[in-house]
Amino acid sequence: MSDQVVFAVVGHPNKGKSSIVSTLSRNDSIEISPRSGTTSISESYSINILNCSYQLVDTPGFQRPRQVLHWLKTHADNASERPQAVRNFITNSETQRAFPDEVQLLRPILDGAAIIYVVDGSHPYGPEYEAEMEILRWCGQPRLALINPISSEQYIEQWQDALGQYFSVVQTFNPMTAKIQHQVELLQAFSVIAPEWKEKLRTIESALYQEVDSWSRQGAEVLAHLLDDVCNYTLSQKVFEEQQAEQISKLLKPQFEDWIVTRERKAHTELQHIYRHMRSVYNIEQLDLPPELFDIEQWYLWGLDKQQLMTSLAVGGMVAGGAIDLAVGGASMLLGSVIGGVTGLASGWLSAEKAIRFKFKGIPLGGFEATYGPISDFNFPYVVINRFLHLYLQLSSKNHADRTDIEQDIPSWGLTLDSLDEKIRKQLQGWCVRLARQKYIEISELSETLYKLLINSNKATRK
Repeated sequence: MSDQVVFAVVGHPNKGKSSIVSTLSRNDSIEISPRSGTTSISESYSINILNCSYQLVDTPGFQRPRQVLHWLKTHADNASERPQAVRNFITNSETQRAFPDEVQLLRPILDGAAIIYVVDGSHPYGPEYEAEMEILRWCGQPRLALINPISSEQYIEQWQDALGQYFSVVQTFNPMTAKIQHQVELLQAFSVIAPEWKEKLRTIESALYQEVDSWSRQGAEVLAHLLDDVCNYTLSQKVFEEQQAEQISKLLKPQFEDWIVTRERKAHTELQHIYRHMRSVYNIEQLDLPPELFDIEQWYLWGLDKQQLMTSLAVGGMVAGGAIDLAVGGASMLLGSVIGGVTGLASGWLSAEKAIRFKFKGIPLGGFEATYGPISDFNFPYVVINRFLHLYLQLSSKNHADRTDIEQDIPSWGLTLDSLDEKIRKQLQGWCVRLARQKYIEISELSETLYKLLINSNKATRK
């Protein structure tokens, strides 16, 4: 076997080999097509995970396995000669011309790759597969079979009975839905059938979990910087006369809003890069319907509803008094006089006129300065967080073989907040109040709270 961990993904054409390679390698640049023969040559992908790596080889499908097996049988008198017969097959100039796909398929195996044999569990087993499974047995390498239920699980049991006669391990693996633990189970299976790789596979397994966690931490840092930027952004313009103020206001507003939208789009793109999902169609403009990012009356759809916002303002320190501790228990809402008092304050904070301020003032050296921003609505940080969270939850659970578009449904903040530990929820509410008031933010501390939010939200959606 090879000193490096290498897996050759092989099988009949159009059984999802490339989909499995895409998911295992977390690479959405691999071509996937229902058309047979998408992979015509063997392509090797180096999977680098923190401080370790392994290789996956995507191979062409078997085209003429019965003829290949016949050739091999005429060149080996007993089992001890079989591996050499396969080597002679891939180096023979005549077989290279007659069986190019099988030569491409078998070469990495003879170079030391372990075998991942892929079949479609939604189609019945047939004797035509026995020739190719027998060829793989002749190679003498550790081998495992994966049943890919492309459109159904109807024939999985039938395949399990057949494959168990040829392979040491048989697993069902759906590249569209398999979670990280399913990928780890595959590596653990090879630890048994390829014991010389055991320690390396254990290191890879640990690195996989660490890398997934690091992606969430990177996402939280991207979100922290986004919040700090959009909640503090102010656009200014010097003018000569007071009469220019109204005209300048009309010019600054679209420029201000365009900057905010562009900054949000940049953060969302960074998150897609972190999770290596650049092929998934995600049109951020679709998130504006509804609501448009600056349609303040619609912010309750993406942010908090009125009761949740009242609670957030209380927990964030906007209202003083011993009644708050009594009113804010777990996920409960404010009561009696507390909710009445906060509602009165919030009605001013949430008005469209005060959400984004336009100011006009004199400057020491003469002339005037017009400024637009920042956004001071206390719901705005929640809107930004929830839009980011909406994308994060899909990217973090989406396999790279899945090329479907990102969904545009508006998620509920209520479920998210209720699922959070009370301490984390209060930390988040405190940060959002500070952001809306343009107070100083320690990015590393905000990132840590947001990381806990992302992780907890992910767990809640997978229950």
